[in-house]
Amino acid sequence: MERIDLTAKRTLTKAMVRDLMALPFLKTPRNVLITGPTGIGKTYLATAIGEYACRSGYTCIFVGIHVLMEKLMMTRADGTYLKYRDRLIKTDLLIIDDVGLKRLPPEIAIDLHDLLEERQTRSTLITTQLPLKNWKEIIEDPLALEVT
Repeated sequence: MERIDLTAKRTLTKAMVRDLMALPFLKTPRNVLITGPTGIGKTYLATAIGEYACRSGYTCIFVGIHVLMEKLMMTRADGTYLKYRDRLIKTDLLIIDDVGLKRLPPEIAIDLHDLLEERQTRSTLITTQLPLKNWKEIIEDPLALEVT
C-alpha cells in the first residue's frame, strides 16, 4: 500500500490510499467494490490491500472468481464444501477478483449469494470491470443480486 504508484492513469489519490490504509471497512465490516476498465490496476490494488490487511493482523483470502467457481464445484464433489465455505466465511477479508468476465452458473450465483449473506459481519472486496448496474447480465437470478 505504501508504494502504490499514484502517477499512473488511475483515479486514486493520496488521500484515498491513506483512507484505505486505515482499513475502516475491516474495523466496521463493510464491503468494497473496485471497478474500472482493464489495465488500471484493480487486481494490484486489491492485492496490496489484502497484503496490508495481513500485516495489520487481519486474515485474508484472495481468489479469482473462476478459481472460486472451480473450487466450489470440486469441494461439493469431494465432500469438503462445508469446510471450504466455512473458511471463506470466517476470514476477515475475502477478496474475489475479476467478477463479471463471464456469466455465473446459477448454482454458483446462489453459492456466492449465500456466502456473502453469511459474511455480513466480515468484509468482502470484489474487483470487476462490469458496472454494478450490469450485473444482471452475469447473474440471472434476481434473488442472488439482492445481497445486503
